[in-house]
Amino acid sequence: MSRLRLETKAFNAVVQRFATHTVPELHLVLMKKVSFQVLSGAVLKTPVDTGRARGGWQLDIGEESSLLSTPVELRRSLSVLADETSKLEGLQFGEKVIIGNNVSYIIYLEEGSSQQAPAGMLAVTLEEVRLQFS
Repeated sequence: MSRLRLETKAFNAVVQRFATHTVPELHLVLMKKVSFQVLSGAVLKTPVDTGRARGGWQLDIGEESSLLSTPVELRRSLSVLADETSKLEGLQFGEKVIIGNNVSYIIYLEEGSSQQAPAGMLAVTLEEVRLQFS
């Protein structure tokens, strides 16, 4: 299992544990805030050369994700955040939020191939957000 997959699994477990100790009415607010933090952290930490990798971040809601089949557009960081976080308005209690990037070389960037982000983007962001729940 990849390092990122393990970190994502651990992150999800921490957030779920935290959510069990909050008022159920706040679970949806918590999910929206955490989702925004993870998306914005990943977007803003993604190295920029052409902007394609940074513009490739996407957010999807539900069990079945269409992220892998969605074509990547060249978008500016603020456009990515506005476009993708607007999807959180329709989030319902119990739905899964999926954040991903289908740019073909994103895994290499995550593994530190760029001097702009030698520790990656998503793993670093997940750790930063996870620390809020410790």
